Amino acid sequence: MVEYFKLSLDKALRSYDKYYCQYTAFQCEWSIFLSTKACDGTKLSEASDSPLTLHYPLSQINNLSLDDVKNIVCNGISSAKIAYDTVEQVLNIIL
Repeated sequence: MVEYFKLSLDKALRSYDKYYCQYTAFQCEWSIFLSTKACDGTKLSEASDSPLTLHYPLSQINNLSLDDVKNIVCNGISSAKIAYDTVEQVLNIIL
């Protein structure tokens, strides 16, 4: 029984580590974009100019919920809109 709890705890910790790594990486890249107003040095890419739409690979945030992503993005730009594009496998951030 003790081994079961140890395995469960280990699995939960690994899941949290993946979540935390993705959360902090996305938050850091979003902060870089906000401070420089450029996608250089981040995984963000500009998809269109009017309205400004940014793409971010879904594979880089697959452990985050939509609310996690909204909290990060809207903390910097409250009017931003978020949408998943499952065909292109990107997160759309419309500013």
